[in-house]
Amino acid sequence: MNDAAANDGLAGPRAAEESLPPCITVYSRPKATRALMPADGLRALIVDRDPESRACLERLCRANGLQPLPPAESGARALRLARTLSPDLVLVEADLPDMAGLELLEELTSGSTVGVLVTARTDLALRAYEAGALDYLVKPLGSRRFAQAVARARVWRAGGGDRMPLLIGERQHRQYLLDPARVEYVEAEGNYVIFHVASREYLSRDTLKRLELTLQACGFLRIENSLLLNVGAIEYAVPFGRGRFVFTLQSGITLRSSLTYRAGILSRLPLARGRR
Repeated sequence: MNDAAANDGLAGPRAAEESLPPCITVYSRPKATRALMPADGLRALIVDRDPESRACLERLCRANGLQPLPPAESGARALRLARTLSPDLVLVEADLPDMAGLELLEELTSGSTVGVLVTARTDLALRAYEAGALDYLVKPLGSRRFAQAVARARVWRAGGGDRMPLLIGERQHRQYLLDPARVEYVEAEGNYVIFHVASREYLSRDTLKRLELTLQACGFLRIENSLLLNVGAIEYAVPFGRGRFVFTLQSGITLRSSLTYRAGILSRLPLARGRR
């Protein structure tokens, strides 16, 4: 047995390979995974110019309890099918014969449809999320990674379409996808913002004003002109004279609020008001 199969708990490499599409890497699905995938009727529209890729994605969809719709080999056909079939999930290849996959994603994800970009390219993640993609899959596809994307789509659909934004932060010349729940606070610094995650800092060219609107539904609160605080990271708060507060985070970091944001803080948090 090879190491990848052993690490995944597979019965053997031959059994694993026979159950998977040819484009799947061999570190794929454990035997029990198929039984764990709910067949919830989510309908998936596959958009890919390559017949083998379309077949591969269709088999992955079925293995994860999705209902594949008639596939599309072009953007124009995908738009026609989407208008008539109203898919729950679209899996879009980046390079289509008649239009860019990113352009198609913007069109298809404007309503309740969840979009996932599927591509062999590794340089489109930021643009994919800006275009409205919920996830970004790189070929050759792994069954575990595909299952994660499907699970994320199910969570998003179950939440009534309130999409959890993904943040892009740069560290040591690498771009990272950050889960807002793991970000303790966001700090403005010059023309940049810094995402503070545990003991690490990630740089972004976004603005604090836009992030305040984007992250409000995720539990972030403006406490100072240059600070957005994740209320889920707070350990305790102490009044600090004249309507200000000192917030101690679970990581031990302390942040001070300003009087300007006192009303907003008290409208979101049931804190003792202290003295002005």
